[in-house]
Amino acid sequence: MVEIKISVSDKMEKVIQKIVDDLGIKKTEFVKSLIIENLKKLNSKDKHEK
Repeated sequence: MVEIKISVSDKMEKVIQKIVDDLGIKKTEFVKSLIIENLKKLNSKDKHEK
């Protein structure tokens, strides 16, 4: 199975690293994609509530 690499900014990489550290899980590209999708949903939800 081939893993696709997700490129993000240094700031986003730090946010993702903090989340996986807090959760105690291994940072994989799959985990990164889940975190990014959830952050997008949260950001979108916040914009709609304002």
